[in-house]
Amino acid sequence: MFISLDIVISESSLADIPSLLRHATVAISKKDKKLTTQHAFNIARKSLQRNGYLKHGGTKSTQKGTRRNMKHSFERDNKGKNEKFKELFKDITV
Repeated sequence: MFISLDIVISESSLADIPSLLRHATVAISKKDKKLTTQHAFNIARKSLQRNGYLKHGGTKSTQKGTRRNMKHSFERDNKGKNEKFKELFKDITV
């Protein structure tokens, strides 16, 4: 059973989503093609919250998440992953 996407995502809020969450969402949606984008986002968010990278109930990074996010931001293929993330969310953005 999947939970619904309880965070409203708009074009302006896409920039506020940490790179760590973007990369995890892209990886999950690549791995399981049957999942919708909303489900992949929720799985990534819940997993990162459980492991202490994101604060519970949202997409804000913890201190641990901020350090990890810096590594993802400086990856060579960061632009490509961000573009894939935007493509995934173009159907459901408000």
